[in-house]
Amino acid sequence: MKKELKLSLTAIATAALLVVGVVAVNADTNAAPAAGASSSSSSVVVSSETSSSAVTPVVPKATKKKAKTLAQVKKLKKELAKIKKIKNAKKRRAALAKFAKKIGLKGVKTPKTAKAEKALLKKINKKLASLEKTAKKNLAKSVKKYKALLKKDKKIKNAKKRRAALAKLAKKLHVKKVKTPKSAKAEKALLKKINAKIALWTKLSKIKKAKKTVKKAKKSTKKYYTVKSGDSLWLIGHKYHKSISWLKKANHLHSNLIFPKQRLRVK
Repeated sequence: MKKELKLSLTAIATAALLVVGVVAVNADTNAAPAAGASSSSSSVVVSSETSSSAVTPVVPKATKKKAKTLAQVKKLKKELAKIKKIKNAKKRRAALAKFAKKIGLKGVKTPKTAKAEKALLKKINKKLASLEKTAKKNLAKSVKKYKALLKKDKKIKNAKKRRAALAKLAKKLHVKKVKTPKSAKAEKALLKKINAKIALWTKLSKIKKAKKTVKKAKKSTKKYYTVKSGDSLWLIGHKYHKSISWLKKANHLHSNLIFPKQRLRVK
């Protein structure tokens, strides 16, 4: 009896141990997916952050096109002159189309015929003329500004400050080898250079107006003589230094016969 009780107790104990083990295993399996879920959620958050950064577009800074200066326009004209000298038609036309795009012409296509090339050249020349006009207008504005500055600087009573201001203005005007003058003589020389530069820029900024060519009516150089009684072609020719044949041809005469009050061309 005692043995049977011992066996039953051991059986119960083992059964209890088995139950505890199964519960522990279930708890572990339940915890694992939860951890997986948390890791996946964290991964989702990270991916959302990275995706948001990838989607946000990088906005480039607005770049303003600077107006062409006269020096730049001159350079462009030289470039065009070089392109015109290209003998191979295909290469020349391709270069012209590229140049047209460079100076800001829209909807440019490489010309395939001489007529199309001529039309493109006309557009290019028109654009260059427009750029030159704009550059001259800008230069005229600069000249006006620098003239006002020069007038202002000249009025500075303190010699040291005045000379420093003049040297600064000279640098703005691109005067070569500028140094702050230390004497009245050096100041006078610098002023001369500044005035010369302003005069040159004023000359360059002037826009030439197209001259209207009006054809003047040529004055008639023809001269006529009225025949008097006793006149002859020889006498009239001798008087006006013309030959008889010239008088006959000019007046459509078939003979030497003339009449008083007849009007003859003598010049």
